Amino acid sequence: RRRRQRRKRRRMLYTLVPCVVLSVVSMVVSMLLPRLEGAKEVMSMRTGAVPMGTLIAWVCATPIQFLYAAPMYRKAYLSVRAGAPGMDVLVMLGTTCAYVYSVMAVAIAWGDPEREVHNFFETSAVLITFVFLGKYLEEVAKGRTSSAISKLLELQPSTAILCEEGGDGVVTEREIDADLVQAGDTLKILPGGKIPADGVVVSGASCVDESMMTGESMPVSKGEGSGVVCGTVNLHGAFTMRVERVGGET
Repeated sequence: RRRRQRRKRRRMLYTLVPCVVLSVVSMVVSMLLPRLEGAKEVMSMRTGAVPMGTLIAWVCATPIQFLYAAPMYRKAYLSVRAGAPGMDVLVMLGTTCAYVYSVMAVAIAWGDPEREVHNFFETSAVLITFVFLGKYLEEVAKGRTSSAISKLLELQPSTAILCEEGGDGVVTEREIDADLVQAGDTLKILPGGKIPADGVVVSGASCVDESMMTGESMPVSKGEGSGVVCGTVNLHGAFTMRVERVGGET
């Protein structure tokens, strides 16, 4: 997961640099042109009939569209071939149309100095960059969620006290590995002990620290019929509980 997160972060940064240059050229400079005579002359310089600003936008948008977005083209193709087109198809269809239109506009205006060139190079580049940024943030969120789940699993105790009733009606207690606990088992929870599974109190009463679940520091009173959650801590008083959910079901 960390390797995949680093790969998406690197891809996002690779697209971000030319995208920032493109945005500066197409937006910031254009707003400041009336005040920056030198910049106005540079951006208005023409190669054939194409302004320098359009050529810079073309150069910046091309690697984003076909180099860095190549995995999205591949995913879009595979999803279409599988008959289940998704978001990648829409993104690549829209950005490709914008890019192709812009190239055609430049080609048509190349030999016509009087023609004004309208292009959407920055649109395709910025959209792809935002998609990569969103994928990276999604990966970061998944990593944090996995880390939180792992920490919750670490709160589960390693052993539990199993209560078994023999044929003569005598209840015996024995310590077992927490991984062996099954739904329907009856467990005894001692003061200061962690609850090894989700279940319901069948006898006894106590107060349980559920701050790891709710964030509330005040202990919660538990009595017969009360639900208890795996990983929470029994503060004082012993009780027995019937297990309802174990492992990944908790």
